[in-house]
Amino acid sequence: MTVSNQVTSASVATEPPAPLWLVDLNHVSEALWKRFADVLDMAERERAGRFGLPDRRLQHIVAHGLKRLVLSRIVGSRPDTLTFKLGNFGKPHLLDHPNIDFSLAHCDGLVGITVSLRGPVGLDLERRHRVIDDRIAARYFSLSEQACPNVDRVRLWTLKEAYVKAIGHGITGDFNRFTVALDPPGIDAMRSCTAWQSSVAQTHIAAVVLLAQQK
Repeated sequence: MTVSNQVTSASVATEPPAPLWLVDLNHVSEALWKRFADVLDMAERERAGRFGLPDRRLQHIVAHGLKRLVLSRIVGSRPDTLTFKLGNFGKPHLLDHPNIDFSLAHCDGLVGITVSLRGPVGLDLERRHRVIDDRIAARYFSLSEQACPNVDRVRLWTLKEAYVKAIGHGITGDFNRFTVALDPPGIDAMRSCTAWQSSVAQTHIAAVVLLAQQK
C-alpha cells in the first residue's frame, strides 16, 4: 500500500501533495483480502454482495477496507467504528473529523486513497491506454484543451477529475469550465491548488489535486 515513485516528467514534485496509498488487486493475498473485508460495516458488506462480477466485488471490498484501515491509523480509532457522511454531490467525509479530507478512486484492478489534513483533496486513477474519443472530449474538455493537437487526453482527464473530486463535485457541468495544463501539470480554475501526476503500477495514470485552504 505504497505509492509508486515513478513520476512523469510533467510532475512539479516527486511526491503527491497529500499522502497516497495504492493497492494492485493482482497482488492482494487471501489474508489481506480478509483483512479488508473484516473491517467493513453492514451497508458496505451489503453493497459488495450486490456486485455480480467477482472482480467488481473484490474492488469494492478493497476500496472501502483500505479507506477504513488508512483513516483508522490517522484518527486512532478501530477501523470498523468509523462513520461517514456524504456531501451534496456524494463525496464521503469522516464524521466527527472535519479537519480530515480524503478521496477514493478505483479503476480496472487498481484502488487508491489520498488523505489530507491541509484542505480538500481529490484523486483519480485511469488506465494509461484508455480511449477518450472526440465525443467525450467535446462534452468534458474546455475549448482550449480541445484545440491542443496530439494532447494526452488521459492525462488531462485524470487531472480534471481529481480537481472536481477535490471541490466535492462529480462529473457535472463544471467539468469543462476550467482548463488543465500538462507540462508541468496545473489547473486554471476558481480555486487555487497544487496538482501532481504520475505513472503508477505500470498500467495506470494517477493524479492528486490539493486545494489551497480558504482564508
